[in-house]
Amino acid sequence: AMDAGDFAGAAKAAASAADQAQDAELKAALLHDQAVLQARAGDAAGASRAMERSVDAFSSLGRRESQIDAMVVLADLQARAGNAEASKKTLEKVEEARNKFVVFPVHEPAPMTLDVSLARPVEIEANFSRPVTA
Repeated sequence: AMDAGDFAGAAKAAASAADQAQDAELKAALLHDQAVLQARAGDAAGASRAMERSVDAFSSLGRRESQIDAMVVLADLQARAGNAEASKKTLEKVEEARNKFVVFPVHEPAPMTLDVSLARPVEIEANFSRPVTA
């Protein structure tokens, strides 16, 4: 059993699972997880390689949103590893892919607040003498 916080061990387990995965989509997702775990373990180069494999796998499956999500994470991994130029190029590819495949990020709107001090009572006229027909 792995100890809590054993990201290197978890990354190895994810890599092993990815190697054994028969389902291509599962393999792509496991490569993504492996990359994140390797990054947490401090293996920036390995994390970038695994995420590149995940991007390629999602691309070959035609899973554009997952591909683009993985590319965004790849750009972050590259930037964290000090490779600003590679990160910039990856983000340019993200924009190209978003435009080509019409896939754009969905942002949750800011919560709305209701100012009840502006509310005024409204009179409603009801006529209960007429029968309701369906």
